[in-house]
Amino acid sequence: ETVSCKAGSMDLMLGPLDDYSGESIRLQGDVDLENKFWDLAKTSRDQTSDFIQNDGPQEATRVFDFAMTISDMNNLVHLSAEGKDTQGRAYSAGVSNVGVYERQKGVRRNSNADGERDTIKSKHGKYEVQEIYFATSHARSGCLYQVSTMTVQGSMDFTFHPASPIVPKDVNAKYADAFIDLLELVSGGERTNPTSTKNENKGNMIMNFAQSNPLDNIPEWSLGTVAAALGLVGIAIHWDAWVQFIDNFKIIRQAVPDDADFWSVLNFWILFAVSHPILQPILWISD
Repeated sequence: ETVSCKAGSMDLMLGPLDDYSGESIRLQGDVDLENKFWDLAKTSRDQTSDFIQNDGPQEATRVFDFAMTISDMNNLVHLSAEGKDTQGRAYSAGVSNVGVYERQKGVRRNSNADGERDTIKSKHGKYEVQEIYFATSHARSGCLYQVSTMTVQGSMDFTFHPASPIVPKDVNAKYADAFIDLLELVSGGERTNPTSTKNENKGNMIMNFAQSNPLDNIPEWSLGTVAAALGLVGIAIHWDAWVQFIDNFKIIRQAVPDDADFWSVLNFWILFAVSHPILQPILWISD
């Protein structure tokens, strides 16, 4: 049997992780959070290793291929990319780390008689590869903040290329500075561009709120009522967005007049919207 879609995905189950944890490490040097950073990294490594060793990539490909057979995914990607507000952004952030350049295998035409390929070299005679910057394509569909990185000669080279114009260049620059600053701090390296969001007069407003959360004063028995009330308030505040969502749904319906095509798109959305929260506890139990 062959598959028609060579793609798949893996979910890392991490946490819980408190909001603004990165800010706490960068602004306050929280040692416990710094240790938790590396604990999460080790957990990610272990989960990824288990995923590969248990034929996870092959199974993920089969699942994705199954989704392709019951829905018109290409049309869904196209319709999502046409959205004026999201421009096809399905999730918030992504990192593509292709690893160490010198550990990559060379091209097949340079393999030996046994078909074995040597690793790539960063130095060739008088020529030397010092840095490599690349960008993972997510023009049609993908995340809002995309980071692509590769390690060459012991140094990681980063490319920050979020969706434009949704993310302005100045916002991307601040995100990149905070990202690199956090990595330099937890790795014990020299902080080349330490950043801070502190207000000199009022302190760190974000951390002050996190440390004295007014929701902590609400009695436990009333949380359900408060949550329902806040939910209604949230709907009222974003009423225009709800109206726009319904209008966009109508636009999609008008753009896909054929019932079969329309229901293919809708079935795909329902499949992932419903199956994803169901699969999470199943995967947790299997682990």
